[in-house]
Amino acid sequence: MAETSSKGKEEPEERKPVKENGIKIYQFSIDRLNEENARYWFHTMEKQLKVQFCWQTIEYFYEVGSARYSSIIGNDMDWFKIDLKADSIIEQGLTPATILEVKDQPNAGSKWNCLKEMFLKSSNTKKAMKLMKMASWTWDQSRLNEKDAFREINQLGEEFIDMNGSEMEASMPH
Repeated sequence: MAETSSKGKEEPEERKPVKENGIKIYQFSIDRLNEENARYWFHTMEKQLKVQFCWQTIEYFYEVGSARYSSIIGNDMDWFKIDLKADSIIEQGLTPATILEVKDQPNAGSKWNCLKEMFLKSSNTKKAMKLMKMASWTWDQSRLNEKDAFREINQLGEEFIDMNGSEMEASMPH
């Protein structure tokens, strides 16, 4: 029975809590996301989200768009739970400072998108630093054999290409 307060407004209707099984997150280990490990972190986190059947939330977010996805998780308990699980898994790989930067993102897909913008979008300063690292790279034979040295310098090149958002093209001056 709804009672009326002194201002004439009805009190909120009593409701029952939703009874659901809790969300199970399987333990895993991942380094905290930073600019140095971002490419590896996103690869590893995507795999972890797939293993725990949460990657579908990120895919669905990109498929239907932010507004529609927010509406879906607001109306569907199953999608809400999977999104909450994905969000919790993602936060396990973040520093407290980064969590506070993205805490207001409304869902896991939005948080994933925001993190990609923050950590994978390259500034000219980052590009210059990566180029300087490549230019000053030397083969430490006590640390790396030929194969590992090739992999390391190739990885630096791949990261630089990724930063530029393009493919490397060999061009000869005319």
